[in-house]
Amino acid sequence: RNFAAADKYKQMCDCLSGDPIPGDPRQGYTNEWQTGMCYAPCANPLCFCAALVCPCPSACWVRRLALGGAMQYYKCCQGYYDCMCWKAGSLGEENCPEVCNALEAHFCFGCHISSSRLLVMDTRNIKPDPCDNRLIALVRASMEFSIYAAANVCFLGVVFLISLFAV
Repeated sequence: RNFAAADKYKQMCDCLSGDPIPGDPRQGYTNEWQTGMCYAPCANPLCFCAALVCPCPSACWVRRLALGGAMQYYKCCQGYYDCMCWKAGSLGEENCPEVCNALEAHFCFGCHISSSRLLVMDTRNIKPDPCDNRLIALVRASMEFSIYAAANVCFLGVVFLISLFAV
């Protein structure tokens, strides 16, 4: 296949470091993805376009594939994001895994995609590729920026309210 367009896209992604994420236990895995993340849109353009147009159904389909079609093994976020409030497998997923999969994709899209990715990597011993690491770095930077922006908005809002009542 001709990956010239993917190479141009990859050059744009190279502005972020593709170095391994510190502390990622998956860096020790031995297998690699058949198609790297930067080359995936060109390797399967129909699937890429379908995911752009219908992200939630595509995410549900990906989770089904990650589970090998065995939806009896479905759990909310596959247990990767358990917390004190809930534990995967205790939310009634075994009664209606397809519905729970769809609800998770619609209401927790980022966690849904991420847990499917982690499941595939863990079950197939696949280490993250450099584009994967860049995406993780970009998401972390975006989250940090949003925290600082929210703090600024709160601060400016307080200053504005003080200035209103100071008159």
